[in-house]
Amino acid sequence: MAEALPERDTDDKQLCQPCSKKSANRAADIFCTTCGEFQCEDCSSIHTIYAFMSDHKLVSVADGQTYVSSTDCDDIDVNLYRCTKHNRHFEFYCQEDDALFCSKCAVTSHKKCENIVDIESMDGHSGCNKLKNELFAAINSTNQVTELLEDADSRLSDDIRALSDKLKDMKARIIQIFDDFTNEILTHATVYSKSTKDDLAKKKVKCETQIQSMKKTVRTLDSIMSAGTPAEQFITERRMLDDVHNAVKDSTSIHEELSRIDIHCLFEDQVKKFKSKLESEFNSESFNIIYSLPSPSKLEFARAIELKATSDNLKEPLYTGLSFFPDNRLVAVDNKNH
Repeated sequence: MAEALPERDTDDKQLCQPCSKKSANRAADIFCTTCGEFQCEDCSSIHTIYAFMSDHKLVSVADGQTYVSSTDCDDIDVNLYRCTKHNRHFEFYCQEDDALFCSKCAVTSHKKCENIVDIESMDGHSGCNKLKNELFAAINSTNQVTELLEDADSRLSDDIRALSDKLKDMKARIIQIFDDFTNEILTHATVYSKSTKDDLAKKKVKCETQIQSMKKTVRTLDSIMSAGTPAEQFITERRMLDDVHNAVKDSTSIHEELSRIDIHCLFEDQVKKFKSKLESEFNSESFNIIYSLPSPSKLEFARAIELKATSDNLKEPLYTGLSFFPDNRLVAVDNKNH
């Protein structure tokens, strides 16, 4: 995959990149997809000299320009389409091992495999679309977790303020003795509030980081689906399958982790000291903050239907999906807020 668009001369001819590095302007005759370079006839002749370059794929300049254009995207990792063992472009897919591999791997690791397919004949668009849908579902789920964590932070602050009000009411009855007790209780509550808020903030940051990572993967899928070849889309699907499933698994883990967050702020020791002085006044008082956060709503994928545009479809539709929550609330997914 080319890192930048190769140079052209004033006549808009594609220049040989090796020659350009030597300050020589010569028109390119071919493009090597393995080297990722436009080359003139002299420079490309090296492919016939060295054995390790004999399997490089040479295409016309026009095909090379299409190749560079389709892979020139910041969201697509250049290493996504190369074998990690041999740094060569993927050319085959083994259905037995469910693995992408280059021509060298074909000789070293897949000689006995029978179900080997040329990736140029594969189409990964539908697979990429499925991965993208899974990511959208995970992003929605994680967004719910983030919102609930924000709500927990607010509720905790409200509870601490309510506790302070209660202490002030008690202070009105026994001012002198309650002054020391109030300071001790509020100090304990403030320390607890800070530590609990810090924990909630860390969970929120974790959710936001995961959302950004999944959105980047979605952008990659969008880019390759719109600009990549069917073979590149298939490679993207196979290469990113585990990453997407791991991201969905992590999102599910965060989702389940939130299913029960109990907040306890106990003042038993302080109350015991105070009760020793005024047992009759505070025998029935409670100084606990205890509640559980609600579990986020879960959306389950039911069915996907690809609708083909008709002649009167002039604009992209606003809504890309509709569903219902278990309580019969309608949820819609629009294409402006992923």
